[in-house]
Amino acid sequence: MGRYNRCYRFVKDYGQVQVTFHWAPRVFLGALLLLAWLVATVPADAQQQGCRTELRVQTGAQVVAQPLVAGSDGERVPVGPPVTEIEARSGQMYRLLVRPLEGSARPSGPDCLVRLNVSRLTPFARLLNRGGFAFDGSRAYAAFQVGEERTIDFEIKPFSEWNSTAMKTELETLTIRRPETGEFVARLPAPTQPSPGTVCADVVYPDAESASGVVLGLSAPTDAPPDRRAAGPDGRVCWDGFDELLYGELSLQEPADAALGQPKSRYVSYEASYRLFVVKRPS
Repeated sequence: MGRYNRCYRFVKDYGQVQVTFHWAPRVFLGALLLLAWLVATVPADAQQQGCRTELRVQTGAQVVAQPLVAGSDGERVPVGPPVTEIEARSGQMYRLLVRPLEGSARPSGPDCLVRLNVSRLTPFARLLNRGGFAFDGSRAYAAFQVGEERTIDFEIKPFSEWNSTAMKTELETLTIRRPETGEFVARLPAPTQPSPGTVCADVVYPDAESASGVVLGLSAPTDAPPDRRAAGPDGRVCWDGFDELLYGELSLQEPADAALGQPKSRYVSYEASYRLFVVKRPS
């Protein structure tokens, strides 16, 4: 055993030799205590430096928005403080102020890799600049320095051009509410419950006014030629004699132009027998 209380144990296990030191647990405990002391003695400000990574080794972002107006020289000018929640309407402009998430879990290297999911914006907004980001489809990427801030400006599209009618959108730490959706829904005609074997659809304009005369086609089954019918004065059109086991597809027929991103509706059936279509007004 020896003067320094060391003990070597040799164990043969599948042809290999394992060496066990009785003092190893003490060394491990000492290392943990030293690490805890170092963390406790680092100033709070220093612990906050760096980028905080999310799950899947991706780095998120802090995002706030600031309202903009067009100045006399054509430049976009901020008209309010940055906020974490906005109510966005058609034609309004905003500036995203993007910073990396901060924290003590700093990755290797000086850069904070930021990913922004711009696909949450593009269904109802136009991006007016790129803000130093690299765009890859629905994602925007950039390498930030700690504490750096970049900006992306965007404009809300006309309501009829929206491809998403959600009343609220979350973009990282920013909440975007869209009151025009609720106002549109409140003006819609009450949905009907067709009698068994009947399929019906209402056709309206983006202001919820009935779009009489717009032609819809019902293909049942889906590969059959469409049975075309025009919406009546109240914007409603129906088909009778729909078999209980039959599935079909409803679609807008030319020259109607879909608004809110829905030119067709698949899988209408004996039970799923009502649909709503929104079309742009003829120019």
